Amino acid sequence: MNPEQEHPLNALTEQASEEERKKQIYTQKSLRTLEGDIQEAIQERNASTASMVMAEQAKVPPSSSSEKKHRPSNYKKKSLIIFASIFLVALGVGGAYYLYLQSPLAPSAPAVPKLAPIPGIVLPDAQKIIDVTGLGRGAARTATGNALLNIGNGNGSILQIIPVEKGSAGVENLVNSSSFISLLGLPVPNVLSRSLDNQWMLGTYNDNGTPAPFMILTNNFFQNAYAGMIAWEKTMPDDFVNIFGYADKAAEQENVGTTALLISFASTSPTSTSTLPNFASSTATSSIPSFVYTPPISSYFNIKGGFKDGVIDNKDVRAFAEPDGTMLVLYSFVDNNTIVITTDEDALAEIINRLEKQTFIR
Repeated sequence: MNPEQEHPLNALTEQASEEERKKQIYTQKSLRTLEGDIQEAIQERNASTASMVMAEQAKVPPSSSSEKKHRPSNYKKKSLIIFASIFLVALGVGGAYYLYLQSPLAPSAPAVPKLAPIPGIVLPDAQKIIDVTGLGRGAARTATGNALLNIGNGNGSILQIIPVEKGSAGVENLVNSSSFISLLGLPVPNVLSRSLDNQWMLGTYNDNGTPAPFMILTNNFFQNAYAGMIAWEKTMPDDFVNIFGYADKAAEQENVGTTALLISFASTSPTSTSTLPNFASSTATSSIPSFVYTPPISSYFNIKGGFKDGVIDNKDVRAFAEPDGTMLVLYSFVDNNTIVITTDEDALAEIINRLEKQTFIR
């Protein structure tokens, strides 16, 4: 035996080299590749390359034909989800509508302020509101005249007409006397308008089925109010003719006057040629000339007649009557602060009666 080989150091060197060789083998085996795995599988399992390819294909996901088979079921699921979502949204909207608008817990909407009941100067049997917002003078007169044609609930009843104008947020405001007089275009003398108070009343009295319109004004200075009413007499019958609705009555009287004039002309006309008046030629035999009544220009603007003094229920009255005695309009100071203008004696008497009862009750 060689002494060098048996030396202990040589044995240790060989042992170290053996361990390093094992580590190298282990390291090489840990570095695996796809090619190496395939070769190893072929060697160990005795498998061919074709079988390996078939095995890999078996791992591929299902074909597109199988996906198509699953599509209908997916479409149905999506449709159900969509319909369910729509139903839930509609259910939520309906529930919110009921909760916030219809249920007892719903917050109440702010109510539009309405016109409070207006107490009349005299106690009316009924009330009617007319909206005059934005109306011009002609439209306001028409609306007021039509409202005053109402005759109330029954004979002897009083219907109060309440003109209002709508302000912001639909609030209805009562029109005061000065504004209403201006809206109708009534030429009230300044001495009267300056003494009027805001409290006033417009209405109709039912006189056996015939409407009798009236207006009640209040004042704070009797002397000026009285002087103003006297000054207003010059145009008062014409100012109220369309508002109080006695235009037909006045026209009828005008026609009666025209007919009477024509009759007077006919009665003085000659009936034979022997009594005919002499014209330019004494031998003229022309027919009787026709007389055509042409009313004066003033009659188209002023109703004929005048104011006269009278008494109704111990109250002094100023009444306008036409030449034949037909009364169209009258007014009275029921007391120093209250003026009543109307078209009917019975209406004035009823208003006086109700005012006295109210004063007695107070």
